[in-house]
This record gives sequence, structure tokens and C-alpha cells, in this order.
Amino acid sequence: MLRTGEEVISTVQEIVEPETDKPLGYRLNKPFRLEIVDSQTGQGYQIEWFPWAPLSKDRDYFLPGSHVVTVYNPLDALATQYLSAVDEDRYNENFKKHEERFNLSYEEQDLESMFSEAEKIMNEEDGNATPPTEVGDLPDN
Repeated sequence: MLRTGEEVISTVQEIVEPETDKPLGYRLNKPFRLEIVDSQTGQGYQIEWFPWAPLSKDRDYFLPGSHVVTVYNPLDALATQYLSAVDEDRYNENFKKHEERFNLSYEEQDLESMFSEAEKIMNEEDGNATPPTEVGDLPDN
């Protein structure tokens, strides 16, 4: 459990200072953020899984000990699900699907059209129907 309140499941390795054995932090491998949600059927709770750092392609993360509230072993069923999810082939397949959910490619999009449409919407919301300004336009005085 992190200071942010996030519940994270991961393979964890404690990092200690070699000379003093003083704890420095943790290495998380393939972490997932877990959320407990009320079941829509009214029968208990469900657990939703999300990549912990959804925009990162990294698999390992290093957290200072001050970011961690507590470390504990998960329920057996949850540990089994996690180990299945991080199986190398399954993890790579799921990560690819996750990455495809984000439309990060702007090459196929007409940015000028997107900005023009956004400006039109903003002007309508403001009640300001003035045409957009161009570079070099002088303000009306």
C-alpha cells in the first residue's frame, strides 16, 4: 500500500544499503494497481486491475521507502491471478493490447482541423462568436 492510498500488487524486492543494511526502498516488477469495487450484482466485491504506470513501457520501478505505507502478502487467489497475468507471453500480449487503447499517433490526424474545431467549440461555450485571430492581427482599439 502506497502513501497515495493505492493498493499495488507486484513482485517486490527490498533495496538495502549494503554496508548498514538500512532499508532504502523497493524495486517493483510488473506492478498493477488494484481497486476494490462493489459488484453490480450485489454479491460482494470485485477487483479491477490496471497497469500501475499506464503510460510507461518500463517493467521495473524503484520507490523510496517513504512512499510505501506497508508491504504484505496478498490473498492466495489474488497471488495466483497476478502470477498468471505476469507470465511473460501473457504479459506481453496484454501490454500490447493496453498500448493500442491509447491513440498516441498524431500522424494520421489532421491537427489543424482538430484545433480549429476545438477553438470553435470554445467560442460557442464562451458566447463569443468572434473569428479566431491570426498571427500578426492587431487588437481592436
